[in-house]
Amino acid sequence: MNRDPAEFIPPMLGVTAKAPFDSEDWWFEVKWDGFRAIISNVREFKMFSRRGDNLLKWFPDLAQLSEILPRGTVVDGEVVAWDNGGPSFTALQSRWPVPHVAIAFDCLFSEGQWHLHEPFHRRREYLENLPIQAHSALVVSQGVTGHGIDLFRAARAAQLEGVMAKLHSSRYWPGKRVEYWQKFLSMRRDWFFVSRIAKLSTGHWQWGLAEDPDGPLVSKVMAPADWNLEPLGGNLRALRVEVEYRERTKGGRLRHARIRRWRSDGVEGNHGEAPQPDRLS
Repeated sequence: MNRDPAEFIPPMLGVTAKAPFDSEDWWFEVKWDGFRAIISNVREFKMFSRRGDNLLKWFPDLAQLSEILPRGTVVDGEVVAWDNGGPSFTALQSRWPVPHVAIAFDCLFSEGQWHLHEPFHRRREYLENLPIQAHSALVVSQGVTGHGIDLFRAARAAQLEGVMAKLHSSRYWPGKRVEYWQKFLSMRRDWFFVSRIAKLSTGHWQWGLAEDPDGPLVSKVMAPADWNLEPLGGNLRALRVEVEYRERTKGGRLRHARIRRWRSDGVEGNHGEAPQPDRLS
């Protein structure tokens, strides 16, 4: 392979599973709520974002990993901000002065060779065999084979983002979103009012959601084009929608909001499966 290990390699991406599952052919690990990171310590230490940006500009404290990750290694992982005993995407995104941790979950290059065409279980062996000294800023992810449902229940109870399922026999597909990696997302659901309506330059309608008709916005979503709202007689202000979302920010906004159905004066309708938001991994 002619790819330079010192340069950016786009990460492999997973799809959202229809439901959590168990299988001895799959590895299951916690899905951390952070920024995807390709970490390269070849000619010089680099940390690339999912799109190839320099993560060290945002998290200069992680430059210390150059002394921890063995030279000649490229790993795939995630940068997490640790706040109040757990990962906080709000703290990460807002650059709060809290500890940052790099969680490595795949080994792409080591021992002078790429491992992209090797199966995931073999890449895990390379990762686990790296001489990484115990350190609070760099950890190797842990997981289980077979028991995806139990791990998902535990992750949801701990209010974590969810679980990643990875097929043991799969190679690594740079930049591809494939079904060999699947994510079980732990989402919350609540009802909100459609408090504001705006028509965009594209011709689509955008709804502002709030907890009461005249309250502050908690999210902006695109109006589902296939909903039949004729029973409302044009009175969208009476409309309430059930929203599935990851969490609330410190300011009360919804992260990764997804509308599921609507309700108004006893009349209900379903939207079915809405598109999933574009996630970090």
